Amino acid sequence: VYQDQHTSYVHELALVYRQRCSGGRNFGDRYLVLRGNAPPKAGTKDRSRWFSYGFRDNALFLSSYDMTEENMFKYDQKIKEFRPKFIHGDSTSLEILARFMKRNSISNETVEAIFLGSQTIFPHQRTFIESIFKCRIFARYGMTEKAADAVECEQHQGYHAGMEYGVIELLNQHNEPIEKNNIPGKVVGTGFDTFCMPLIRYATDDVAEYASGTCPCNRQSVL
Repeated sequence: VYQDQHTSYVHELALVYRQRCSGGRNFGDRYLVLRGNAPPKAGTKDRSRWFSYGFRDNALFLSSYDMTEENMFKYDQKIKEFRPKFIHGDSTSLEILARFMKRNSISNETVEAIFLGSQTIFPHQRTFIESIFKCRIFARYGMTEKAADAVECEQHQGYHAGMEYGVIELLNQHNEPIEKNNIPGKVVGTGFDTFCMPLIRYATDDVAEYASGTCPCNRQSVL
């Protein structure tokens, strides 16, 4: 899938930042990234690192592929030294970290909100992770193909579709549009920024349903 790095990536960052503002994050706030590999040191191709610092973004990156029990004590030390205000990661990595914290009676002293992507966050995971970190989770639905985007706001009563990002449709098993609330359907997306390789009505095989009513945050996007 080809993408215009000067358009689609920058536009997506703007929408991601808008969601994180609803969780209280500002530019320059320390944040921990626990998702995939830690980026290599500038000027090298070494991707075997289990941690790295992003000075431009004021971020601590920890590899989600090296979370052994022995390594987790090193992770905990790095987190305590860095004192992140926010976390960005996936639900599996955050659950592993939260269970390690519970086993070792480690408490969260600095994190004010957690932003999750890449994976589905299940209700039992949300309840457990929030109970350990004593803060709220803000989940986001997205994809590398950049055909659809939806995020949780501070009310946590559903996902707001990124209406500037693209068009989200829900189709039934006969590929007919679903227009009623609370009926599961296949997510189909058409991104607005995929100029060099447009994906029109891209079928994701993900499943969602339209929420009932409007969000108390008063945002008017599709929910």
